[in-house]
Amino acid sequence: MPRGFNAADDRAPTLEEIQKLLEFPERRIKPLVLTLVSSGIRIGAFEELKWKHINPLFDQKNNDVVATKIQVYAGDREQYYSFLTPEAFTALKEWMDYRLACGENITKESLAMRDIWQNDDTEGAAKPRPLTSFGLCSLKK
Repeated sequence: MPRGFNAADDRAPTLEEIQKLLEFPERRIKPLVLTLVSSGIRIGAFEELKWKHINPLFDQKNNDVVATKIQVYAGDREQYYSFLTPEAFTALKEWMDYRLACGENITKESLAMRDIWQNDDTEGAAKPRPLTSFGLCSLKK
């Protein structure tokens, strides 16, 4: 029987690797890592992922987030749905709240991930630029 083609030598990260990444001080790392790990989306999906594509599901009794449905590649023929853990949603929400506190106008059309700016640069905070796959790769350094 013919063997399948391996396009990459991908593997799931170990728990230790995930924990090490979460220790990284860059503010975007925690929401990025937790979203990638819990949903299984590719890193390039962040280029199009907007806040409106992230929909938390609440427990009707205590209003806690129990899961979050995300729409990946919305409007594209590759569109699909995935889910986030409550921890991943909380990290994304904290990131969005931080951006709001820095002066960015957060709407449903806001990108879930964006470029980083100097804390004292309110103009940079107010004018977000998309975080591209190329920019995400630079975080590895």
